[in-house]
Amino acid sequence: MHPDSMPTEESSGNSLASDDFVMAYGGGPAFPHHVKLQPSDTSFHYHGMTVRDWFAGQALPAVVSSLAQSNGSFQGSMLTDLFGPTATNIRREQIAAALAYSLADAMLARRDRSI
Repeated sequence: MHPDSMPTEESSGNSLASDDFVMAYGGGPAFPHHVKLQPSDTSFHYHGMTVRDWFAGQALPAVVSSLAQSNGSFQGSMLTDLFGPTATNIRREQIAAALAYSLADAMLARRDRSI
């Protein structure tokens, strides 16, 4: 399970997912959810997906559309930037995911600068 989707038990003080990890690598939780179980009154906090994951998912349709229109002709420098100079046999799915997360990272960086 990805650390961002793991619950944190608040009543006992045990942390099953690190808030610092979520903030540092994902821009914070996108859809946090708090659950209180009855009758024990144990509380759980679910971080849900990160803002980074949310941004990447929102960018993905445009990325896939753009890749489909390119008919497989990708700039060599773009592939090198995304995967490094020694990467070979890169599939379209890998390119789409890398581009979507690259856009998400750019959005998070821009958001952090404008605060």
